[in-house]
Amino acid sequence: MKKRPCINVELCMGSACFVRGNRKVAAAIRMFLAENGLIDRVRITGALCGGRCGEGPTVTINGTIYRNRTAEELITRLRELMEKE
Repeated sequence: MKKRPCINVELCMGSACFVRGNRKVAAAIRMFLAENGLIDRVRITGALCGGRCGEGPTVTINGTIYRNRTAEELITRLRELMEKE
């Protein structure tokens, strides 16, 4: 069986992004993945401050930076990427 590619999600855990919602974003993404049996397809990591504090919360998905997005918008993007696989 062919191994599925992994989607990489990196959440800025600097204090500004954390306070602006990345803690909630991380929880929502993990819940979505768990409820849909997709945990093995996504790697979630935290990152130190990326210097974009005024634009946060900042999340990077497969190298593309998303600024000030809701958890729902980011989950939609994850769904789109998984459908392309």
